[in-house]
Amino acid sequence: MGQLWLGRQPAEVVSLLPLVFSACSLAQQLAGVEALEAASGWRADPRLSHWRRQAVRLEALREGLMVLRPFWQPALSDKPLYDLLQSCQKTLNALQPLMFFQAEFPQALPGLPEALTDFSRQIWPRWVETAFPVSQQWPDVSLALAACNPLDEEDLPGLLDQLRRGDTRPALAGHPRTTGPAGASLAGESRQLLRERHQGLLDQVSRFLEELTQHPPRIEEEVILPWAAEGEGWSRVITVRGWLIHRVVLRQGRVASYQLLAPTDWNLHPQGLLYQQLNNLLIDREILLPLANALVASSFPCVEARVDMDDA
Repeated sequence: MGQLWLGRQPAEVVSLLPLVFSACSLAQQLAGVEALEAASGWRADPRLSHWRRQAVRLEALREGLMVLRPFWQPALSDKPLYDLLQSCQKTLNALQPLMFFQAEFPQALPGLPEALTDFSRQIWPRWVETAFPVSQQWPDVSLALAACNPLDEEDLPGLLDQLRRGDTRPALAGHPRTTGPAGASLAGESRQLLRERHQGLLDQVSRFLEELTQHPPRIEEEVILPWAAEGEGWSRVITVRGWLIHRVVLRQGRVASYQLLAPTDWNLHPQGLLYQQLNNLLIDREILLPLANALVASSFPCVEARVDMDDA
């Protein structure tokens, strides 16, 4: 993917990012613009950085609610959800210019959807209480032993060194990791693991709601990311699926290197958690396929994913 941006100027890259990524497009654009601005030595207005992050939280909230909707009881009305999703999208469209390269902080902002506060206080708590009625339909089997630690802050220096060597594999020292709600559980029983992963997503959405409706709003302090060399910039952005990381090197004002690692890269690594849980597992064929699909879905991939089974 990074090959698409080689030789391009930063502003051009930032304008193209949302056209390439349909899921988490604002998060991808923010990670890109922060990395490119850092590589060029430009520091954003703290207010701009705050509102950029708020826009990404709003996008993550919207996507998280859409993922969770099938796990709520149908007795609850969908109208408040659909109204909120619609108003979120309108606000995200209005906040899009904040993601431009070296953007100026605007004189007027559209503000966050008014429905957020009512949804957070009155509707969301009831929906949390009624989540997961379909969980009893999930296969309940013992999974193979897995060892796949979550990606942590202390891993970042080693990850950056790895990227500088041109190694873009979603692993550290050859060991796969997880990120986000997909790493919320390593339970050995499938139904427990699936419930704990979805609870992790619920908790993630709750945090986004809290941060978006905080009053008065707290302007975050600018975080200067360490470990960057001259002409190098990198950024990490939290999405509903986990950490998104972009790293870029500029030479003479153009992209000389561009690398990115998305949450799905980590959570669906070919030798990662899913492989470890199903490898050498003795299980009836009619259970294996729905189990594998449920495990993939609980990794909350950013693209449509389905498991098919071929006989050897």
